[in-house]
Amino acid sequence: MEKIAYLAYYFQDLYLDSCGDGHSELIEQLNLIPGKLDWNKLREILSYLIRHKKYGITESALATIHWLRTIHPDLIPMDDEIEKLTRICKRYEIPIDRTIGAKEIKHRKGLQLVRYFWLMQQHIVGKHSRAPTFFFSDQELCIGSTEASAATGEEHREHVVPCAYIRDLFIGNSDKKGYFHQKRLVTLDREDVPYANQLATRVTRLLCVVYVSNDQWEKLDKGDSPLKVRMPEGWNPETDDILARLKFHGWNKIIPIPNSKHSPSVQF
Repeated sequence: MEKIAYLAYYFQDLYLDSCGDGHSELIEQLNLIPGKLDWNKLREILSYLIRHKKYGITESALATIHWLRTIHPDLIPMDDEIEKLTRICKRYEIPIDRTIGAKEIKHRKGLQLVRYFWLMQQHIVGKHSRAPTFFFSDQELCIGSTEASAATGEEHREHVVPCAYIRDLFIGNSDKKGYFHQKRLVTLDREDVPYANQLATRVTRLLCVVYVSNDQWEKLDKGDSPLKVRMPEGWNPETDDILARLKFHGWNKIIPIPNSKHSPSVQF
């Protein structure tokens, strides 16, 4: 139920801005019956319902369930669970403004990511280490290059705050509890909307990509790197410089991309 509600929400928001057909790996992760249903077919159905039939989130989710039952009647929940699906969809039925500002679009995508992290924390989808890439392209997030990258022309795209680190901030790990443990995001199928927006602001602050050289990439990402999936000791994700991981290695200068809409938290 959670998967199909999220898919309907994701596709409606996607199609409001005419932003392509969705991330294939995300759709695979949300496949209701993996191994028995082609995710491309699932995408086609949702595209038809939302783009052509102009269905809303709840209508799209219910129609998709009805279609799935015609193909795999034994694998889709019975009628008594349809009420639950309707309640879940209402969580996402908050009106979405058709905004064109980069800041507003980034916040909306951040909200999608937060809600996807919640599905992870609930064990509804797998704990993918690079979930931010489902919603944001590297080009959207790239602010510039290190001096070494600019000098050599070598361009490895590096998330300045590791994607796995961001994931664990929300869902927690064996060392520390995450934001969803500190306060409930969803209770009895209802979402704490102000908290969701607060978390979206937190996550978008951390999303930033910089081009690094080959040598720098190896230092950051090789197996024994102390900061491969971490930030420097004592780093505060809500207030501290998001470039701290690069500066830990002495790479203090970033050559910005002209007209880049970089996060105000970035300190050049």
